[in-house]
Amino acid sequence: MKKILLLCYLILIITAGLFSLPVDPSDEIYRYLDLWRKKGYIVSLPAVRPYPHQVLIKLLGQVENCGNSRARKNARYFLAKLVNRPQVFAVSPYQESFISKAGHYSNTGVDFSADGLLKPWLSISARGGGLLESNSLISEDVLPYGVRLERDMYHHRDQAKIGNFEANPALVSIVAFGTEEFYFQTGFNRTAFGPFLGDSVVVSEDAPHAGHFSLTWNGKKANFTKLLLALTAQTNSGTGVYNQKYLSLTSLDWQFASWGQIGYVGSIVYGGYLDPVYFIPLTDLMYQTLVQGDKSNSHIGLYGSLYLPAYLTWDLIFYADDLHFNDIVTFNWNTRWKFVLQSALSWSPGGRIFKDLGLEYTMVTPYTYTHPAHSYEAVSAEETWLPDTVNYLNYTHAGQNLGVSLPPNSMRLVFKTWLTPSPELDLDLRGSW
Repeated sequence: MKKILLLCYLILIITAGLFSLPVDPSDEIYRYLDLWRKKGYIVSLPAVRPYPHQVLIKLLGQVENCGNSRARKNARYFLAKLVNRPQVFAVSPYQESFISKAGHYSNTGVDFSADGLLKPWLSISARGGGLLESNSLISEDVLPYGVRLERDMYHHRDQAKIGNFEANPALVSIVAFGTEEFYFQTGFNRTAFGPFLGDSVVVSEDAPHAGHFSLTWNGKKANFTKLLLALTAQTNSGTGVYNQKYLSLTSLDWQFASWGQIGYVGSIVYGGYLDPVYFIPLTDLMYQTLVQGDKSNSHIGLYGSLYLPAYLTWDLIFYADDLHFNDIVTFNWNTRWKFVLQSALSWSPGGRIFKDLGLEYTMVTPYTYTHPAHSYEAVSAEETWLPDTVNYLNYTHAGQNLGVSLPPNSMRLVFKTWLTPSPELDLDLRGSW
């Protein structure tokens, strides 16, 4: 019996990567789109992922028209999965494990998925199922520093236990209405923002799944997105589960030349109420929150890419919480500026074996992503920090950073490479310091 279980376990490991869905922003299709962006086969990519089938089909068509023979072959492979008869029901195994000196952690399960372009203006992508999670140690004790689990699951009080495992449900889904140029998406899924795959500083694809509502205009050389995420709040001391916490985000980017793209992003985190004024598309969120009484946590930032000769690409995001204009113009650097910086230089030849090589640097200044939730009902007029007050203003979701998984006052250097020794084997090697 143990040999049979071990064989099933190995089969799960081998086949887990063979099944993928566009609803997951870490899906392999986004890695190929990023590679083709760097090689110039795609004009521009919308800043917010995941993309609906309508957009993916358009982007893959650009690769078929502009890419080399290898890129066209890969694009046709993805197109065949997207435009064929909708995959109304499919079953696939899943397995994720970590081993460290502290012990081990694993979750194993079966996914049931529904995915496809139902109408030219309607697409769906959903995955649900159950996961058996080892309860020998909590995941945070075993995971490498700055690494989060690939799957989200709902932990409830009455989960079934099977030996050393706990059974928990897991569900993500998204529905898109519209065309490849103008579309609305809603779902419960992970979301990613910006030119960085993996753990990024604005909205990370590694952050837990959340309610997603987005409206996007995907032009030929410019993109505009209005995003609302329904988050989960906790108290100042990190306890409890509370709804009515939101991230509202607006982004606009423009590919001004074949060798460069620049964009602006603004966001606010607020809660305890839902304010319709933040849905207005053509206005500035920071201005709106000042008019509304400045009871939210606002951020602004710039992002962009430079496409250099010899298949080199430089990507950058600068995302700030507190920057004071008077301090900047008077050259006063003795201030508590709160910002994150993410920069990467990559070389992307896109060959048969060697796909991509990159060096990425991330810096998180002190106090970034944090924000006290003051009790406005305090007897004293002073802003009072109370441990049991629900914090709707810090940049977290369900107790985790919504952005990069680094704490304030930290930095990280990542070296990564992507190899494909054979069509059946992808190697993603990385080291971080």
